[in-house]
Amino acid sequence: MAGRLRFGVVIAAIAAALLAAGVGLRLAGSAPAVGPGVSSAVGDQVLRDFASDEAREDDALVQDRVDLVNGSLGGSALVEFQRRLVGMSGPVQEVRTDTTTTVLGQPDPGNPSLSTEVHQTGTLRRTFGGNGSEPARTEDVAFDGHYWMAKLGGRYAIFDAAVTEAPQAAAAPPWALLGAGTVLVVTVGIIGGLKLPRPVTVERLEGWPEVADQPSMPEVAVQPVDAESAPGLVVETVGRLHLWYEGIDHAPELLGREIVGFFWLYLLVRRVAGLGPATRLELGDEAYHGVAMRSLRKRVTDRLSDLRRALPAPLVEVVKDRGQLVWLDLPDSAIDVVRLRGLRADLSQSGAGLSGPMLAHVERELAQSKGLFLPVWEEVQRMTAGRGSAIEVVESVRREVRVCRAELLGRVGEAYLERGDAHAAVTALSEALGAAPEREAIAALLSRALLASGEPSRAEALKREYGTGAS
Repeated sequence: MAGRLRFGVVIAAIAAALLAAGVGLRLAGSAPAVGPGVSSAVGDQVLRDFASDEAREDDALVQDRVDLVNGSLGGSALVEFQRRLVGMSGPVQEVRTDTTTTVLGQPDPGNPSLSTEVHQTGTLRRTFGGNGSEPARTEDVAFDGHYWMAKLGGRYAIFDAAVTEAPQAAAAPPWALLGAGTVLVVTVGIIGGLKLPRPVTVERLEGWPEVADQPSMPEVAVQPVDAESAPGLVVETVGRLHLWYEGIDHAPELLGREIVGFFWLYLLVRRVAGLGPATRLELGDEAYHGVAMRSLRKRVTDRLSDLRRALPAPLVEVVKDRGQLVWLDLPDSAIDVVRLRGLRADLSQSGAGLSGPMLAHVERELAQSKGLFLPVWEEVQRMTAGRGSAIEVVESVRREVRVCRAELLGRVGEAYLERGDAHAAVTALSEALGAAPEREAIAALLSRALLASGEPSRAEALKREYGTGAS
């Protein structure tokens, strides 16, 4: 009897605590965390900047002011936010509760150049209206958000997002929470173990975000391209800038057009990085950072008109301007970096070694992609007094090119090693290791190639430098 009494007292105490705390059956949100694939220093900065980005986005919704998200949103996330503001009939207030936030080193499926993800789940309350002209209306939803971040001006901004929502039932009154809490604990006591309800699972939308005005990206083409004879515009950006059309290089003409040339190259950088269309606001902010918005719009409109008049027809024809969105409509096969990226992805997926025509094709692409991505960028950006943030995107593509080349050179070296051509393998693998000295697997292959080519002293030195990984 005493045991039953004590059990009843415990039940009552827990139920009363549920009522007093006002938490009902909801689980409290957990502290933000840094997950795998991200260093603690980077993760902490991403979490701080993400919280600031969300706060500024919330303020912009309430005040109906897109300028409040400058530096907090970019890429397709900014495009979607601008469209949302245009479609709003009044202010919207958003409050998130019970959130769980984690930073992950997960690439964006739609844009692999964005490799830092913030995953956040929780409850979102939206309040519409309430500004005097109409009564306030609220809705509660459970949300599951994936946000991909990129550095913009020294801080992390949201560049892409995939968010799904499910209706959330209205909060129950306190007396109902007490009853529910009591029933829950009594039931748990009977079955002998605490089992919390499973969290709401929200299925992720396929292919999000879907922007109607954004040009579709065709499948990666890995076929060889003869830049000087290929139909259409062919863009070479690594080591030099060439814009070939029917045997004529239009790059010198573009670079002689200052601001107009900067506009075109900025759109090219976005196309290569997979950032999608630029808004006129982004385009203007890169070229005229700090200029008042009204003046900014006019300048962008005037410069786009100048672009159509001043540039050669092959460069003008690929510039698409639809409302607030501007982009370059170029197929993947026309851009050297995108072809290089496609080769790397295709070979990684197949897992097959290189032989015959594919080996020759990879070597040709590598021979045409030596050097720095868009080496003219710093000179071109001087026209904006170095105030834009696109240099960070350029640096990101440069790092990607370096890694792509290292991996493809490693594949070439491995193929020659399997063929018994140790000297050719040493040449390819030495270049690969120079591009990516952190790759121990490449060092191990090079060590084997050096031994096979009769250079045991170099192989031993490599082994000492990399340890057993290069044996």
